[in-house]
Formats: sequence, structure tokens, C-alpha cells
Amino acid sequence: MTINSANVYIIDLSTWGITQGIPSKPYTKDHYTLANNNISGINNALSWAYQNGYDYVVLPKGSYAICYPNPIKTQPNMTIDFNFSTLKVIYDSDNRSPFDKSGNPVYKFGGDSILCTTSQTHIINLILIGDRIDRSWLNSSERSMESTNGVKFGAGAHYSTIRNCNISYYMGDAIALYYSPYAGVGSIGSMEFGSLSNTTGATITGVTSNSVRSVNYISIPSGLKEFSMIGLGYAPATSIPSGTYNIYFYRSDNTLIMAKTNARTRDIVQVPTNATKLKLSWEGNGTVDDGTLPNNPPYWAILIQNGVADHVMVEYNEIHRCHRGGLFLGTNNALIRKNYFHDTGAPDGMDIDGLPQFPDFTRYAINTEDNVGQNCHIVDNTFDNCRIAIALRGEYNEVSSNEFRNCPIAIQLYYQRHITVTKNYFYYGNFQCFNYYNFDRDWIITENIFNASKMTFAGSGTITTISNNRFHSGSFVSNSVASLSFKNNTFDNSHYTVTETQTLIDGCSFVNGGYIEMYSLVNPFDKIIRCNFNNGSYIRMQNSPQVIIRDSVFNDGYVYYSSPSGTYTLINCTINNTSRPLITNPKPAGYTTTNILQLKNCNISLGIAPSSWQSSHNYYIGDTVIPTKPNGYYYQCFAPGKSGTSEPNWSTTTGSVTVDGTVQWNVYPIAKVPLIYAFYWGELDIDNSTINFNLVTNYSSVLADFYGSIKNALKIRNSTISASPAQASYSVSSPILVLVDNKFTNFSLTNQPANVITYDSSEPYIRMPITGNSAPSAIPQYIGQVYIDTSAKKIYQAAGKSALSDWIALN
Repeated sequence: MTINSANVYIIDLSTWGITQGIPSKPYTKDHYTLANNNISGINNALSWAYQNGYDYVVLPKGSYAICYPNPIKTQPNMTIDFNFSTLKVIYDSDNRSPFDKSGNPVYKFGGDSILCTTSQTHIINLILIGDRIDRSWLNSSERSMESTNGVKFGAGAHYSTIRNCNISYYMGDAIALYYSPYAGVGSIGSMEFGSLSNTTGATITGVTSNSVRSVNYISIPSGLKEFSMIGLGYAPATSIPSGTYNIYFYRSDNTLIMAKTNARTRDIVQVPTNATKLKLSWEGNGTVDDGTLPNNPPYWAILIQNGVADHVMVEYNEIHRCHRGGLFLGTNNALIRKNYFHDTGAPDGMDIDGLPQFPDFTRYAINTEDNVGQNCHIVDNTFDNCRIAIALRGEYNEVSSNEFRNCPIAIQLYYQRHITVTKNYFYYGNFQCFNYYNFDRDWIITENIFNASKMTFAGSGTITTISNNRFHSGSFVSNSVASLSFKNNTFDNSHYTVTETQTLIDGCSFVNGGYIEMYSLVNPFDKIIRCNFNNGSYIRMQNSPQVIIRDSVFNDGYVYYSSPSGTYTLINCTINNTSRPLITNPKPAGYTTTNILQLKNCNISLGIAPSSWQSSHNYYIGDTVIPTKPNGYYYQCFAPGKSGTSEPNWSTTTGSVTVDGTVQWNVYPIAKVPLIYAFYWGELDIDNSTINFNLVTNYSSVLADFYGSIKNALKIRNSTISASPAQASYSVSSPILVLVDNKFTNFSLTNQPANVITYDSSEPYIRMPITGNSAPSAIPQYIGQVYIDTSAKKIYQAAGKSALSDWIALN
């Protein structure tokens, strides 16, 4: 900041009766008098400096006592540089201050330390300490006290700033951006049904039956340049349903100057130069006065002079150790950036000083509470050890590039209509919303990182976008509010719990054990598309009828079933599993299931598929090979180099090393990777798909292993099943086998039942032969059926289907 020395005033302490030094408890009347004199002296110095044209005032560096209830009052168009001085509130919650005339219990005495109701005021380089540290807490009710504040920006504090300050130990807020204190424009009078003309200002028929208008003119105070509308009571703004209203400005002769339509409550409204009066109109709720509170303006509407503190900037401050809150955000167009909020409104039992905590859960670093903040930007701040870091309501807000550390609630949204939450880092900090306002939330939540944190949105309605976020280290999402666009999120050792069935999980990645889980859904869930399940990630369904996965990729990912019935349908999916079955669940023996797996247009590769060893070949770390004569093991390079001219003697001892030229190999057994690993399975339906089993030895039970029987039906249609380089098979025990138009290579079905069904006879098909190690022992199922006796090498074909004699030997 550039300082014009001609306009700088350094406060002369003796001239204004200001004394350095902070007394220690017990405080005497003289101590309080000294503290109050300091406030009066600073105020008088600021007023004199303003009147004499100074725009930069410096307080000599030192320590100064202050007290309640009188605040330091700012001046407009002025920088107040406290020069890194310490101002400390002296306070005794057991012995009444001589300035406490309230009659309330002693511990309820409070006030504001600095009050700014002036525009273009800049408070810098201040160390401000409140009353919390001085309290005795002997009265248990003292915990509920929240009426002391550090710096308050009230009505008219436009384009003001506070920066490079350290504020701590207040019972309420370190900083409050607000409209109080304020002066009202005047009574708005009574309302009546009807509207006003935008061109003449005359009364006209209402736009709707709910339209209301002013009965009488409202006088504009002389010299007033701007105002805002706010509400009264425990409510966000006014009780005007839309939150918008119209203002009609008139000259003294009642002619209309202009009409300003669709003004939002709390927005600044500029007053025309020659306007002397105004009227109001808005869309109500069917009454001329909502009647919520008696003796208050209709619809709780009140016009305040100079308007809510607007375009206030809070930056580079440290705010900490306050009882309930850090910053109260009750204004519009605020910029809060690069501040450090910590240990204020601390989580239960985690106060850094071990002091009693505010009894309600609404302890926070930043809170809008019962107000509305519009177009506020909370950017690049750090929040640590706050029970609620940010609680917001309002419209058109932004929360970006902040770090939340150890905040049980990092962001709490309630009645927040429009917001962008982006590029934040949540470290043990949760993101949630209240559920008592259900509406379509225009929320854009993107590019955030969640570490051991959760996102839980309660209620109904929809959220616009949740995209490109990364959840890891046990984070999870569980929302009852649907997202219109849930795309490209990554779950690394984290999960998504399905509690509503409207969100389309699109293009998301699940890695390192990340998963989707669904419990007790009523209808089939067909909302997973273009997702990736990698490195032990999975989908888990329990007590739900069906999950459908489309256009997704499994790279050592799988489906974990944990209920006795349900249908798992994969459509247009690719599975590349080197070590994991597609379906698995380690249930105890005897667990039965009627689950169904449907594969449609899928491309599946199961098992590891190293290439064969090559001589005089350069190998690198991580390369894998199998011997030219497979031995059930594969080998991974851990020391790179060139292989020998002849194949080495491959070790088959786990943990040993095979030396090959200048290459060194670790040995690993090749395990069979079946399609389904289960005690029992209900039905397998493979349609228009390709399955390849990568094997180095002959393996059976590759479709379903372990207890592995498919209890109901095995259907394979228009599909290709192969094994390489060795043979694979599956022993059919299913009562129904359906085979249509398939191609099997190095794969066979053994012990086929007699009941083999084909259908869609209008299309050509290949009926798979039945195999056995003796002559046929069952009556043929259809004419032309083929049976192969693998022991006697004989082929039989059915000439009928009524007796064993219908089998005719062909060789």
C-alpha cells in the first residue's frame, strides 16, 4: 500500500488521553476508566483526523486496554493502521463493570470492540483480544453467552476492508459483516392488493391475485442516496415468497421518476437525485400482511438507510479461539480470502485452551445463519479444528480453493440456491446440507479433493452438478438428493452408497478398493455407465432386485454379491481381470443363492497372460513371461537386462530367483481366475460376448468355481469362449443348458445334462455335442443331437428322441 505522508496522521497519545499498557486481573474501576478513555481518545483522534483531511491514521505500536460497551468507531475514506498493536478487552464475568448499566447477569455484559458503518474504511495490522480468556465460567449459563464481537461492519460499510489482523477470544464473532446497527428509512405503512404501473406509478390491477402494493407514499429522508430491504425476526430475509420486490420513485408532485423492478432483498438500491417519496409492490402469499409477527411491517419488510454492508473484503487475517464463531456473513458481495481460521467454535471436547464450549452445535468459522449472503466469495482460506467451518445460505456464492482440516462439518449448506464449490481440499472434513428445505439446488460441486471425508446431502429435489471430484482414504458419498450430472468422480479406497435412484453415475473411476454399494432398493438400478473399476474395486448389491452396469471397464475389479437373490447385468462391458473373478463372495459353505449373472455384448479376459520367453531379448522391470513349455508359473523381471541365448532352468520355488543372461526373474504361481467364484449360483446367461481364459495348464470349473454349481440355467448364445494356451472346461450340472450360435476354442462343457435347449430356430445355430466317457445312457433330446464317447473315440447322432436306440454310431 502506497502512503502519501502528507495525509498520514500518527496519533499523539497524550493529546487524546490514550494510555499504553494492559492491566492484570482483578480489574479495578480505574482500569475500566483507563480502557474506556482509550476508546474515547482513539475515536476523538479519528474524528479529528477525518475533519482535517487525513486519510491514513497510525496508532503508535504498543498494548492498549479497551472494554465494553463502547466501541472504537471508524471514519469514512480512511485507513486505520494499528501498527501491529495489541488491543485487549478487560473483562470480569463475576464483578460488574462500572459501565454495565444493563441490569442483566454480570456474565451477559458485552458489546463490539470496533464498529464500522462508514464506507471505504480499511482496518489493518491489528492484534485484537476479546473477553473469553478473562471469564471465570463459574456460572454454567455463561457457556450460552454469544454477545461480544471483535470488529462489526454495519449498514453503510461499503467497500471497506480488514486485513493483516489477528483476532481472538470473542464470545460471538471475531468479525461480523452485517446491517446492524442501522437507521430505518421510515415506516412502509400498510399494504393492499393490486400493482403499480411501471410507466406512471399509478395503481393498476394486480399482476396476480397475490400482488400487493403500498397504500401510501413512503417519505425518503433528505440526502439519502441508497438503501436496502431486510427482514425482521428469526428468518433469512423477508417473508416475501420470491425474495424480490419493486420500488417506484416519485417527485414531490407525485409524478413517477422511475420504477426499479425485481430488486432482491438486501441488494443496494440507488435513490434518484430528485426523488422525495416511494412506493413498493411485490408478489405476496395471498394476504396483505403475512401476519407472522404482530406490530411489525407487512411481510417483515423494512428499508434501512445506506444499505447492508456491501463489497467488504476480509483478507490475510488470523481468526481463532472464539467461543461460538469466527466470521458472521450477513451481507452481499463479500470477498473472504487468504485467512486462517482455527480453534474457533471448536468440535466437542477439542477446545485448544480447554475452555467451556458454546452449548449449541452451531459453532463455526463462517456462518450466514439467519441472513442471506449473495455473491459472496470464500476463497483460499484455511480452516482447522472448527466444528463447522462454513455454513451458508443465500444465492450466487462461491467456495473455492480452501483447505479444511479436522472440521467435522467443513461446509454446511442450508437454503442455498446457487453456489459453486470447487478446488477445495477436505481433510477429515465433511460436506453436507440441512434437509428441511427441499428444492432444486443449483449447486456446482467440482474438482474438490476429499481425504477421509464424506459428502452427504439430505432432503429431496436435485443438485445440478457433482463432477471431477476425487474421494480417497475412506471417503464416501451418500446423498438422498439426486444429482443431474454426477460425472468423472474418482473413488480411491472410497465409496458411493446409493440411497436414491435418480443419479446417473457416469464416467466415474473406482480404484484401490473403491466401490459402489446399494442396499434394499425396490426397483432395478440402471444408473452405472462408463465407469472403471480397478485394482480390487467393486460393486456390491444387497437385498435389491437388479443392478445393471453399462459400457464400463473392470481391471481387476469385480461384483461382490451379499444376498441370496438378485440379477447382475453387464452390458457392453470390458473385463480384464488378472487375479480376480468377476463375481465373488466368500460366504460359508451351505450358502445357497438364486442370483443371476447376465453378460451382454461383453469382452472378458480372465487370468494373467504373459508372453512366452524370448532369447537375447531386452527385458525391463515389471515385464512378465512364461516358459516356452508352460509349467504353471510366470516370471516377473526385477533386474533388467538381456535374456540368454538359451532358455534358463526356471525355478518353481516361491521366493527364489531365476538368472537369465543379465536378467533376473521372480517366480509366481499362476492361479486360475474363474468367471464366478461362489459357493452356489443361480443362473448364468452369456449373450453375444467373448470370454478368454488365460491359462498355462488345463483347468476345469472356469465358469463357476469353488462349490460352483449353477443351479438353474446356463445359457450361452452367440458367444465365443476360448482358453489359451491350454484347455479349459466346465462341468455342467445345471438342469437347463441353452446353447445357440457359439464358438468354443480350447474350451468344452463336460457332463452335459440331457435337457439341452436351443431356441430361435429360424436362425442357424450350432448345437454343442454332449461328451462322456462311455456310450450314451440318456434318451436324445432332439433329432440330430451329437454325443461323443471320449473313451472309445466314438461319435453318435440321434435319429429320434424316444429311446436309447435312437442313438446311431457314426464310426
